[in-house]
Amino acid sequence: MKIKMRNVTLIIVSILIAVVLWLLVITEREYEADIYVPLVITDIPQKYMIASKVPTIVHILVRARGKDLLAEMLTSGKAEISLSNFSYGRKTITLSYDYFELYSQDIRLVEIVSPKEVIIDLDRKDTKKVPVFSKLVIIPADGMVCSVEPEFEPTEVTLDGPESKLKKISEVHTVAETLRGFNTSTSVLVPLISPDDFVNAIPDTVAALLEIEPLAQRRIDNIDVKLVDSQRSKGTIEPNKIAVIITGASSDVDIVNKSQIKAFIAYKDSLSSATEIKPTVTVPVDVQIIGTDPEYIKFTPQGRSR
Repeated sequence: MKIKMRNVTLIIVSILIAVVLWLLVITEREYEADIYVPLVITDIPQKYMIASKVPTIVHILVRARGKDLLAEMLTSGKAEISLSNFSYGRKTITLSYDYFELYSQDIRLVEIVSPKEVIIDLDRKDTKKVPVFSKLVIIPADGMVCSVEPEFEPTEVTLDGPESKLKKISEVHTVAETLRGFNTSTSVLVPLISPDDFVNAIPDTVAALLEIEPLAQRRIDNIDVKLVDSQRSKGTIEPNKIAVIITGASSDVDIVNKSQIKAFIAYKDSLSSATEIKPTVTVPVDVQIIGTDPEYIKFTPQGRSR
């Protein structure tokens, strides 16, 4: 059976009219609804700033006609607190209808659900210079070494924030990050960790200067081995000279001399060791010990047969 186009058009028009009439009816009825509006803080006095967390959204219960509620949800209603008459210190503000700007006066505020009160701390603005410290881990490419701790440019930054917060901050740190694979000296931009939610670092990134050098190794011969912890006892150390093998950045390894290396054994160790003792060796802090040659030596106290 064929349906005439004229009849289809009449059916569609009838449905549309019915929907419009239904919408008119339901939007003229009154309803209660939960809505959420932004909380805006205005007129902050000069030389002051907010130093506490303030809610950004207020949950309220309102009553109005359906069409007014729909309009409110589609527009930018808000709650607004002016600080024009405020000064230093903490203020507790109890919210009421006077703080709300809604779409229509016909929208009635039934209840302020949350928050009912807003606490605002006003503090003086201040600035302060603090040094930058590293939380970086540097892992150079194979055969290379980071010869010194990273230096930063700038070495200190300016903090901008509430006076009470700045008094508690004496330094800032870089982010905890591992930098890998460098085979030459370079600089890398590194972000700083914000010391507080209300404090800004200026600048908020610094350049980390990385000194990367080849890893060197060196053998230093004829280091005397001394006996310590012995007031009267004597004995024979065999051998009494050893070679010490060190490693580190080439610039550090090259300048080490024999007088900076100390090798010794403790007398008390000889009493608990049947035959051989591993000597203790100290070297400058910028280099590391790989080992000694020989690794062990013998000590025979005087009067004891070998």
